[in-house]
Amino acid sequence: MSHQMAPWVPIFIQSVKNNSQSFTSFQLSSISAVIQKDIHNQQSSISYRPKCRTVVFRDFLFHDKHSNIITFSTDLRSDKIDQLTEQPCFEACFYFSNTWEQFRLRGDVSFILSDGKYPNIISNICDHNNGNSGNDTVINYPILSPSVCNHSKEKNGHPDIHHSTLVDDVDITEGYKPPEPFEWDLELKRQWNNLSRNAKAQYRRPEPGLPMSNELSKKLDKLSRGVDGVKEDIGFQNFAIVCLCIDEVDYLNLKDDGKSGAERWIFKRFIDEDTGIETWEEKEVCP
Repeated sequence: MSHQMAPWVPIFIQSVKNNSQSFTSFQLSSISAVIQKDIHNQQSSISYRPKCRTVVFRDFLFHDKHSNIITFSTDLRSDKIDQLTEQPCFEACFYFSNTWEQFRLRGDVSFILSDGKYPNIISNICDHNNGNSGNDTVINYPILSPSVCNHSKEKNGHPDIHHSTLVDDVDITEGYKPPEPFEWDLELKRQWNNLSRNAKAQYRRPEPGLPMSNELSKKLDKLSRGVDGVKEDIGFQNFAIVCLCIDEVDYLNLKDDGKSGAERWIFKRFIDEDTGIETWEEKEVCP
């Protein structure tokens, strides 16, 4: 097997560059269980409701586009942590208005948390678990240790945006090595250090969802003015990274260049049950 950049990744990278903004936001949808209670306040049934929120694309995991894993950060006290832990499947949607492009991504999530919990990864390459306690959900995604493969740049510093191109593959059929605990910790700190001062301040806020009170209002006011008297890195204890382990991408480009018109591509990830080899199937469909 090769540590490969999925064929949709170069297209996505170019779309981000062509729609240069201070940050790239997208919508993340998941499913959450809702307990229905009867008139006696007893559980009567469980239904599942969609949950959607806007988040900000931060980077590829380990700053490695070959990982094919998109990340965003969140407060580990937020509802989305429990919701996505219970139901890790997701659909994310990016829309780039300048170029009329849409990416719909599907897969499962995992987390990097400051309390020492890391993605619980299992790979069919060698049926190998990374050995840490991780999350309860096991993600079948062959994430490589940065010590084995560290792609920080594409060829000649630019991505090749041809659909079928896989850049700088690294053979990992033998000696598959998942990230070590210290490497997860370094990634958490790297992404924390990349945040602006204002973004870091969000993690020093009182717990999300608490009822407002005069005391909370005063705390938020001091925080907004930067006079809360708390060190900036205190918020790190509430900082978490959400990893989107993507299995399917639906790419739509509605811009008609006068030559080929609009286009739509479906990319699907497959794992061979016998060999553990990962491949991506790509198919053009009618927009």
